[in-house]
This record gives sequence, C-alpha cells and structure tokens, in this order.
Amino acid sequence: MRAYLRAKDHNRPAFMPHAFAADAVLTMVVKTDTIAFPPVSRGLTAITDTLVTEFGRTYEDVFTFYCSQPPSGEIQSSFTCDWLVGMREKATGAVRVGAGSYDWDFAADNGPAAPAAIRSQERRCRATSLVITVDTMVGLPAETTPAIFTWLMALPYPFCSVEQMLADAPTVKSDALAPVLAFLSRSHSRL
Repeated sequence: MRAYLRAKDHNRPAFMPHAFAADAVLTMVVKTDTIAFPPVSRGLTAITDTLVTEFGRTYEDVFTFYCSQPPSGEIQSSFTCDWLVGMREKATGAVRVGAGSYDWDFAADNGPAAPAAIRSQERRCRATSLVITVDTMVGLPAETTPAIFTWLMALPYPFCSVEQMLADAPTVKSDALAPVLAFLSRSHSRL
C-alpha cells in the first residue's frame, strides 16, 4: 500500500511492481463528474499508465491518505479503507480535494524485493485487485492552495485518522470542502 502511494503521489512508476501483481485488475467507480478514469485497467502496465503516468501528467503535489491501517501481523488477503486526496492541476493551478474508498485484494509476494525505503514496512504481498471508489471530488480555485496544502502537509502521511483530518480541516470560501468533509464524517461514524 505504501509502494502504491509512493508511485502515484510522487509520480514514480518504478514503485508499481512492488505494489501490484503483473496480472492485477484495477476497477474505478467514479461517482462524480469532476474527474475521469478508465473503468477497468488490466495488468501492471495498464494500471501504472492509469494511476501514475497519466495521472502525473495532469496533477502535482499529490497527498493521499489512508483513513485506517491494516492490522499488524499476518498478511491480509483483503483490506478496505477510506481515503482522502488533495492535489493541484498542473495546467491551471486549481486545487482538487476528494474522498472515497479502496477495496484491496492481496496475494503472497513472489516478485522482486522491495527497495529498502519500503521493505521494513511492506507486508510481503502484492495487490491482485483494487477497486477505487471516488465518492466526491471538489475543485477549488488556486488561491486556496496555501490553506489546503498547509492542512495536508500537517497530517501524518500516509495513515491518518478521520478524526484528525476533520479537526484540522481548513475553512475555505463558501464551504467548498463540505462534500469531502461530509463524506469523511460519515466514514468516521461507521468506525
């Protein structure tokens, strides 16, 4: 899971083989018209193109947070958690903030060893399937950059409690973050 965020958030496709099996499947469920992805990507190359290469052409300064951590100890065969993301559009400087859920399926890892930077934290498994649901995504003007990125940079990365996300959320003009904060509040109440 950490290798995936290192790849996507930092536009480093070299980390993707440490996150996904060669024959993995990515399914995107997008419930908003403010962002678009192919509905299904099959195989490591296609997933890397969707989540890293193409994404990185459009967005920069990406911060993605898992709203919960998998249990420590044994390798999990599946894991579901909500997420928060903030990023800036390269072309316009506009800010995007969104939230949704990840549904991961994993298999034992028989691939190449992970780099030392993530080896101590990896669970020795790779994703065979990932369903990313984008429940909400808001676009904010470039002038919100300082407030949004001050908030995101202060949160513990990549695992952060919904409680902290909500407590530290900035106030932006016209409650533009309201849909994202409402989703996170619902997420928090389900815990």
